[in-house]
Amino acid sequence: MKATMTADYETRCKRRLCYRVLRTLFGAACCLALLVCFARSAETPKPDSPNAEAAKLEDAKTEPSKPEASKSESAKPADPTKLPASTVGLQVEIEQLVLPGTELEPAPWDDKSPVAVRVIEVFPHGTAFRYNLSYQGLEPGDYDLGKFLRRKDASSTDDLPPMAIHIGALLPPGQVQPNLPEFQSLPWLGGYRWLAIAAAVVWVAVLVWIVYPRRALAEGHAAGAAPQISLADRLRPLVAKAMAGELSPAKLSELERALVSYWRRRLDLEDLPPADALAQLKAHPDAGPLVKQLEIWLHSQAGASNVDTATLLAPYRNLPADTLEDAARTEKAPVAQGAPSR
Repeated sequence: MKATMTADYETRCKRRLCYRVLRTLFGAACCLALLVCFARSAETPKPDSPNAEAAKLEDAKTEPSKPEASKSESAKPADPTKLPASTVGLQVEIEQLVLPGTELEPAPWDDKSPVAVRVIEVFPHGTAFRYNLSYQGLEPGDYDLGKFLRRKDASSTDDLPPMAIHIGALLPPGQVQPNLPEFQSLPWLGGYRWLAIAAAVVWVAVLVWIVYPRRALAEGHAAGAAPQISLADRLRPLVAKAMAGELSPAKLSELERALVSYWRRRLDLEDLPPADALAQLKAHPDAGPLVKQLEIWLHSQAGASNVDTATLLAPYRNLPADTLEDAARTEKAPVAQGAPSR
């Protein structure tokens, strides 16, 4: 019960505090509004009497209209015969210079022109034109400003009055001027471009010399170091195994078929029956020894050790090592059907 009463008391206190804050803010806002209204009423001018306003209206009706004159029209035209002088490098502006004839513009100038002229503004002035222009002296001396102007329609400027200007020197006389650089064409030989081209050519030449000749030389050495293997060298291990009885009948039969196929193609015996072709091969002085010896090895149980290997392989000494492989690929018919096999 006591806690509930305490909570109600705190709530009432908070509400009273909020009401007081709101009343204070409302009063401050009202005071501020009154101050603003008073300040505005003080700044507002008092209205004139009806008689004063009527007098102003009458004066406005009776007073003639006076258009505003532009600065360019109210200014006094400049005298062409009395132009301001200048010194070297100092720019001088001339306003409202009236010149007869058609419209003028600056004449083209180069590095040797003693005076540079610039037209700023142009206004029509009856049959003539009124100019705002400026000039800058580059060389000391007396000059006619009209010589540095030309007409836009390319007509003559002889009707222009003399416009003498004086360009004074700031430096004392006797100054030494630097020599002008002489423009010359560059020689065809020399310079960075030719140096870069020469360096690129040398670099490519060295690269070619390093890569290609040495590679070709290495390949040539490798080819020279490896001797050419003949068919006799390839058959010699097989013959040695056959003499020792270590070559299988299947290998002997395969070797015999390859030899018969080669010799039939070489001796143009491919159209004969296999038996007739085999008989002629046995009788041939080059083909016969090895073919007959292979038949002996096929039919004997043990190898023969009294065979002259050099004589047996002499016909195959100058033949390439892959001769029998080429013959086997081009073989048209099998060897004789009665070829021994085990």
